[in-house]
Amino acid sequence: KEDSTKGTYLIQAKTKPTFYTKYIDSKGRKRLKLKSKDKLKDIKKILFSVKFEVLASTYLTLGKWQEQKAAGQGLEIIPKTDLSNVKVKDMVEFEVLFYGKPLDSVVKPGQGQAYISAQSNAFGAGKGFSLMSHVKKGTARFEVQSKGQWKVMVGHTQKVTKQGPLKDLYGKVDSVVYSSPLTFNVK
Repeated sequence: KEDSTKGTYLIQAKTKPTFYTKYIDSKGRKRLKLKSKDKLKDIKKILFSVKFEVLASTYLTLGKWQEQKAAGQGLEIIPKTDLSNVKVKDMVEFEVLFYGKPLDSVVKPGQGQAYISAQSNAFGAGKGFSLMSHVKKGTARFEVQSKGQWKVMVGHTQKVTKQGPLKDLYGKVDSVVYSSPLTFNVK
């Protein structure tokens, strides 16, 4: 409506965290349960235990685009480019944060390599390919290749330790896998 408050609105959807634990029971059988390892019985050996979570984002702009800031989620991809007026061949840039700290493509023990991938309904989707950009000091970017709806995706795996940002999960899972897609339209 014309009297709606102008600005840029962040719309997010977050999945309920899902736990996966694969283990060998006391009878030597491989098992997979949708529980954290601290909630299981009859365990001989844990093969892996992870928590998986997705936070999807999109932006709606009424009037002029406004700079976006972190929303305080686990893994975030934040546009540093005005997504309300992106055209083919424009460079779009994103900030990628894990618990408020910039991710980096330098591989560290217990975590995967940080990168974003991007595809649209006219570029890559359904065809098995996408654009990729390493995340360097919390920043990644790519040049838009076609009109349409684009999805930018970042994923991150982090080992759980007693002292790290995921210390509340110590003893429950070995690692956490996050995925954070963001969508926008290109004119």
